[in-house]
Amino acid sequence: MLIVTMSRNLCDWEAEIENLGLADDYIVLHNPSDMKSTKRIHLVSYERWASETKKTKTLEDGTIELILRRKPLFKYFNRSYKAAAVDEGHLFKNGSTTRCKSIMAIKTRTRVVISGTPAENGASDLFWLLAWMLGDKVHFWNRIQLEPFEAFGTYGERCFKTIYGGADKKALMDSTAISSRVSSTQELWSLLDLVMYRRKKTDDDVANVIRIPKPVHRRLHVAQNENEKEVYAQTLKDFGEWFKMYEDELALARMKGVRSKYSSIEISQWLGKLRQTASCPWLHPDYVQNDETPSKLQFIQDKIQQEAMMNRKMLIFTAHKKTCEELGVLLNMVAPGYEVGYIHGSVPMHERHELLRRFQDPKDPLSCLVMTMKTGAGVLCF
Repeated sequence: MLIVTMSRNLCDWEAEIENLGLADDYIVLHNPSDMKSTKRIHLVSYERWASETKKTKTLEDGTIELILRRKPLFKYFNRSYKAAAVDEGHLFKNGSTTRCKSIMAIKTRTRVVISGTPAENGASDLFWLLAWMLGDKVHFWNRIQLEPFEAFGTYGERCFKTIYGGADKKALMDSTAISSRVSSTQELWSLLDLVMYRRKKTDDDVANVIRIPKPVHRRLHVAQNENEKEVYAQTLKDFGEWFKMYEDELALARMKGVRSKYSSIEISQWLGKLRQTASCPWLHPDYVQNDETPSKLQFIQDKIQQEAMMNRKMLIFTAHKKTCEELGVLLNMVAPGYEVGYIHGSVPMHERHELLRRFQDPKDPLSCLVMTMKTGAGVLCF
């Protein structure tokens, strides 16, 4: 079978497939040759499946030369799959996109679409999903012209929108538009009942699986040492001087009726500097390095040693990329055999997946991950 999903979800799919005991039965498709694999499950991202791959190099004279141009993987589809599942199905609701065309190219016996929001904007969003699931030979009945119309193509989409989604170009209070929209509701649900298996987070069998234990919050204040206090105080003083200049400039600009040369973005940048100075003071250029370990770093090192003694893994989140990298390096091997890795937006996706896979393996020595807030969103740990 073929499974198409977003690249950010590949790691989750791999984990679930391995949890089913099928670790040796799947392959992640990267190249056309991978599609010839005899493994039963072929997992691929939308990006690989639908998008063309281009690689270039910059010559000495500044010109860019194309050195590789590879067709998207769906161009190599050979009808060898007995089943296909498309995750985040609402992403191919627009029939004019390459993504939708790449899904329509999948011809197979069993077809599954998974989506939390199959109709984001209305019933018309369902057309291409239903057209692919129900197959090439499906016809939706056109009650206006009293004849069937084919599922594929812009004509079929236009008819579907008119009957099941309401007539787009008719006024809201037009009686024929209201009649069309209301009279087709039951028919649309009857059609969906043939193919839709709906699960909600509140269903008992679902809630028991996805339930997350209530966290215990402990807020701790770590006292700064003298070097850290000095660096932060200087940064705060610099900000105060800049802000006074900003206020004077703003008042003068208002008197003259012109725009100030300063913006709120610069204030945000200064606040970012203050946060980073408090978060990771040893990175500040004015920080005096001595034998004393920064207080925050000492606290985290002690915490890691405690977790290592209890054979437990831990996650550390930070708001800054530079802090993330520094902690990932400085904390590595603080405790014997307790490896530390880091993930931020610049870490390649395949490396993120590998780090997460290792982190969730109880036998792997990678026991701590330092992550920036955004890249840590959605991490599921067992």
